[in-house]
Amino acid sequence: MPDAGPSIPVAVLEETPRFGVGAVLSRSFSVWLSNLPLFLGISLAFHLPLIFVRGVLPAGPVLRRFGWVAVTTLLGFVVSGAVIRGVVEQLRGGRAGLADSLQVAFRSLPRVVVTGFVAGVVIAFASLLLVVPGAVMSCSYFVVVPAAVIERTPPFKSLARSSELTDGYRWHLFGLFLVSRLLGAAIGLFAVAVFARTAGLTRAILMTVLPTAIATSLQAVFEGVAYYQLRVAKEGIDIEQLAAVFD
Repeated sequence: MPDAGPSIPVAVLEETPRFGVGAVLSRSFSVWLSNLPLFLGISLAFHLPLIFVRGVLPAGPVLRRFGWVAVTTLLGFVVSGAVIRGVVEQLRGGRAGLADSLQVAFRSLPRVVVTGFVAGVVIAFASLLLVVPGAVMSCSYFVVVPAAVIERTPPFKSLARSSELTDGYRWHLFGLFLVSRLLGAAIGLFAVAVFARTAGLTRAILMTVLPTAIATSLQAVFEGVAYYQLRVAKEGIDIEQLAAVFD
């Protein structure tokens, strides 16, 4: 029999409008693994400046920690803007290339940076008050970057749009938020255990940049898949309507 050739990704077809943690996680891991070289490569490229960030952060453990969280949070929003193109195309049944993903990322970069900065400031100050308000705001703004990239709304409208989409599903999103944080911590601990004997620049890349890039790229996929499934559940949109903004 002739070789059937490589398998082609199949577009997502939703039988019923629904949103569930298990479905988002399962689909997210599938999308991430299918596009691992692209997503991880983009995330690594954006996170390489972290090698130099530690040296310029303010002194003092509180300010240093706050600065590190602020920088990594902002980079996470930027990576999400770059990865979302690939997520949508994979859900559509295709594959986005590097040039296409970067074109979308750079076109939306100013909007994503400002949106991410505003969301990050709100989340950071809420977290300084108590852990719970910070987690609530993180869930409320879980899909703010996909909203900014796909719907091309200005920063404050993107924040409002994310709050609108996540309303009624924030306990579900808290589960996704918790899973992403636990995965990030596990990846970081694994990197420390495996690469503790390395030194110099190699140590910085393997113990700081690589685990952060892995966790951030996976978080970006969580956000993209969650955004799509929230719109399916609340608005009945299909993937072709969603992907049409990139055509």
